Amino acid sequence: MAIIYTYPDATPKATDKLIGTVTEDVNAVNVVKGNPTRSFTLSGVQSLFNQDVVNVVVPVTATQLKTVSSTGPVKLTLLAAPGAGKAYDIQGVMVFVDAGGVVFNAGQAYYINGPWAQTNINIPAAILNATINTDVLHKVVNIENAASTNALVQNTALELGTTGAKATTGTGMVYFSITYKIVNTTATMV
Repeated sequence: MAIIYTYPDATPKATDKLIGTVTEDVNAVNVVKGNPTRSFTLSGVQSLFNQDVVNVVVPVTATQLKTVSSTGPVKLTLLAAPGAGKAYDIQGVMVFVDAGGVVFNAGQAYYINGPWAQTNINIPAAILNATINTDVLHKVVNIENAASTNALVQNTALELGTTGAKATTGTGMVYFSITYKIVNTTATMV
């Protein structure tokens, strides 16, 4: 067997395996004796620590941003509805604006609406209207306090809308980095 530090580095995947020891648990349904060596998937270890948090980056083009409207049902879906009996628990949102060569001219704030019973998390127009060729990173700091209620609504998409005058010019890109987990809304929450 080679010395551990001589193995090449690799990028781990959820299906990769670690080697470990199963310890004896006298209260288990199937008691394992003798502390045998076993393989464990990284996803299995992750779920053991309830680390089922996901981060996704959603790119929004200038064309998409300019189609969002406050006067009609034109919203942009950032995360599709998670399905019956499930809701998003949004942990954090960061907005990165790559301003491009022509500045956005949003007249009002845009907002993220989603799994909360009554809320809009505002993204100030000044963030979107960044100076030409400037990159702006904005973090929605306290999601719980941004929401007027923390009640989660099941099977609800996370959407981008605007509170008024939308951007009509601009050539940049806006990236939404969304950290979330999907929770069950059934009585057992399993």
